[in-house]
Amino acid sequence: MTDGPSKVVSIAERAEQRQASAVDPKNPVHVAREFLRRGRIDGWDALLTVRGEFLAWNGQTHFEPIERALLARQIYELLEALGGKMNRHTVIEVQHALEAATVYRGAAPCWREGADGPAPDELVPLRNGVLDPSTRLLRPHSAGLFVTAVAPVEYDAAATCPAFDVFIANAVPDAESRVVLQRFFGMLVASRTTQYQRILALIGATRSGKGVLLRLLQRLVGEEQTAAPMLQSLGTRFGLAGLVGRSLAVVSDARVPVGQDAASAIEVLLRLSGEDLVYIDRKFGDAYSARLPCRIVLASNEVPRLPDFSSALAGRFVIIRTGASHYGHEDHGLEARLHAEASGILNWCLDGWDDLRKVGRLDQPDDGSGLVEVLRDAGSPIGQFVRECCIVDSSATISKLHMFSRWRDWCSDAGRSHAGTDSTFATMILAAAPAVRPMKLRDACGQRIPSWAGIRLRESGDA
Repeated sequence: MTDGPSKVVSIAERAEQRQASAVDPKNPVHVAREFLRRGRIDGWDALLTVRGEFLAWNGQTHFEPIERALLARQIYELLEALGGKMNRHTVIEVQHALEAATVYRGAAPCWREGADGPAPDELVPLRNGVLDPSTRLLRPHSAGLFVTAVAPVEYDAAATCPAFDVFIANAVPDAESRVVLQRFFGMLVASRTTQYQRILALIGATRSGKGVLLRLLQRLVGEEQTAAPMLQSLGTRFGLAGLVGRSLAVVSDARVPVGQDAASAIEVLLRLSGEDLVYIDRKFGDAYSARLPCRIVLASNEVPRLPDFSSALAGRFVIIRTGASHYGHEDHGLEARLHAEASGILNWCLDGWDDLRKVGRLDQPDDGSGLVEVLRDAGSPIGQFVRECCIVDSSATISKLHMFSRWRDWCSDAGRSHAGTDSTFATMILAAAPAVRPMKLRDACGQRIPSWAGIRLRESGDA
């Protein structure tokens, strides 16, 4: 009986030796193929090249970048085992052959050719398996599913989160807002969808729980899947490169950019939340256009002033107002207790995802609706002027001079020192009221007067 296993091992070893002896150690392609064969996991190549970067299966859960120096060391070891030349030139040639042999065009998460399962965008890679949120079934990790990160959380269907329940009730006092927040967190944690085209904003006093919520969210999503940009950086040349491959962008202190950076950042926010193509420039790679499934969450002590004449961006926000400040009497052990309940908080998020799919929308809770108005008016004074002082009426006309004069008076009353010029006002009014159009009317003397059609000033009798 004791000879059986040793014979099996011996046969396997001889087969391995015969296969290795068929490899020409002078041929970099042969060496590369042998390298891949030896590292294969359950029939899957354990090395992939994605956009010029080597990614290796970590042996347990996912693919992660491998340093070229470490890869070179493994090639040296293989060349030594094969009796080949161990020099820098040979290693570079083998690396080049490996790069050519392992080019992979898929974007994580995705099933590799020959593998199949639920839609990969609807799966959640966790520390103890790959979770299907729709069925709550946990699958084992496999190199056949190309993922580049897992959240450091384990799924436990029976887990609860009593400390978190107390915390969230204090951090978000309004019950409707807690429901919406749970749905939003569920979408961020249990999916990669961008179909709701919403940006989450946590607005409230310092030490009111915003930072704790953001760090919990980052833990549930996974740091490898989270970017932490500044608003002003989003509009810069390489501002989007850091969002590639990330499903969440957290702006933990939303400081408002100025000048051209502000306009560019707002355009990026609109494109990302609107599922539009964005242009991605990289310092050490080719630029390209793509849709980034990266959802945005920001936090601020006050409503950010984001200049947007059309007010389109304000309509993308869901604002959750946080509670009272705990400044000076912080609970420094709170986060450790909450992190210990990560599995239970994950179940809370999954319940929110189930609820969101039933209702099919992310609505603004009434508690934060006033802050949305502040956001809209702060970003678009011209929009506030149109709402307060004008009536959009398809049959109405008004001279541009008269309208601009009323705008200057409104700015003066509102304490705005710069009303701009008539040309900048024209740009703003067209953005704030798209139905309005420029035209020229003739007066009683036949003179052509620059005018606006589709709008008039509000009168005392107007509702």
